Amino acid sequence: MFRDKKKVEEVNEYYRIAPRIVEAINSRKTRKIWGMVYQDIVKAVEYIKNKDFDGAYEHYKQTVLRLKKTFL
Repeated sequence: MFRDKKKVEEVNEYYRIAPRIVEAINSRKTRKIWGMVYQDIVKAVEYIKNKDFDGAYEHYKQTVLRLKKTFL
């Protein structure tokens, strides 16, 4: 139960900060940055294709934390 609640809180945090991250990325040289974000999405999709949902979630979480640290 706690784990699911924690995930919900993390996803809610993402929705709260995502618009500011996008705004910060778009204020810079975006092609390279969005290319890196795209590669992170591709990797997450591979986890999902392999039914490694925990791996996909952890990758997503680390990606969001990295973007937050870099752009906020």
